[in-house]
Amino acid sequence: MNAKYLLLLTSLVTLALCQEEEEEEVVPDIKTILSGATILDRGGSTVPLEEVLEKYEHIALYFSGVWCRPCREFTPVLNYVWSKQKQLQVIWVSEDRNLDDYEWYYSNKMAGWFKLPYDEAKGDIGDQLRKAVESKYIPTITMLNKELEIINLTLRKIWCTIGR
Repeated sequence: MNAKYLLLLTSLVTLALCQEEEEEEVVPDIKTILSGATILDRGGSTVPLEEVLEKYEHIALYFSGVWCRPCREFTPVLNYVWSKQKQLQVIWVSEDRNLDDYEWYYSNKMAGWFKLPYDEAKGDIGDQLRKAVESKYIPTITMLNKELEIINLTLRKIWCTIGR
């Protein structure tokens, strides 16, 4: 009987190890994802990605939602930092649960940042960006350089320290 259990256990461990070795989903790079996105300015006009990259040295992708208390606490810190940095632009990727919250949060709590439209933030483009920057919680802020390469996956802890 012990031999049967040993064989069964060995088979289960082998199966588990084989599943771990399966290929992970390939996520496009951030430039590819943002090239397919609609970037909106404060007034709701579309801003071409090329124009954003010409004007700003650094881009911050900011994932947050009004329902999230840490987001509501962090957003003013980011507003402050953004107001002091002329070469930084924030692109907000909403984690809000509905369009009304999305519109209220952006109108009332965000500075002059750019944003993705709600349907893109909550759809495939938002999902791909979350995967690309390894966003597991919110708020998440990821700094990118002009080439849209990741400089820092999450600056939340650093900027919260500066802002307090």
